[in-house]
Amino acid sequence: MVVTQVIRISEEYTSQTCSSCGVVCKSNRKYRGLYICKNCGVVLNADVNASRNILQKGVPKSKWIGDRGCLNHPVVLKV
Repeated sequence: MVVTQVIRISEEYTSQTCSSCGVVCKSNRKYRGLYICKNCGVVLNADVNASRNILQKGVPKSKWIGDRGCLNHPVVLKV
């Protein structure tokens, strides 16, 4: 039997928060598909940025492997 835990995460401000540096700024979301952080300069697809923020809210930092701020590598979680 596989037990799965579901955690409800609010999506509030996830499209306005930089998933790299954490700065919240509504104007960083340029339009539907583009996110550019004025603070650290990261450029991401807006939905990818928001989903990274949701992941960071829902997964304890102790479960992260590697540098979660790295944009060139996928996030790997311990299972």
